[in-house]
Amino acid sequence: MSRAARELVVVLVEPHHPGNIGAVARAMANMGVERLRLVNPCAIDDQARALAWGALHLLERAELCADFEAAVTDCTTVIGFSAR
Repeated sequence: MSRAARELVVVLVEPHHPGNIGAVARAMANMGVERLRLVNPCAIDDQARALAWGALHLLERAELCADFEAAVTDCTTVIGFSAR
């Protein structure tokens, strides 16, 4: 795994669909990214687990954060994306 992948943190803020969490975990695993943080997520259910095929370890190790600020407190650069 590259140094960049080891240092990258993916933060999902208030994801409403479990499948999105699972799909992100699978994409992360495909790219060698290992750090997932969730802020006020919906429940991780069977749909999330199904879409995280091969990346269940990321769902199990996901860090729960109280708010966005706590999720990025140790980050030096933050890049955000939104569907809105």
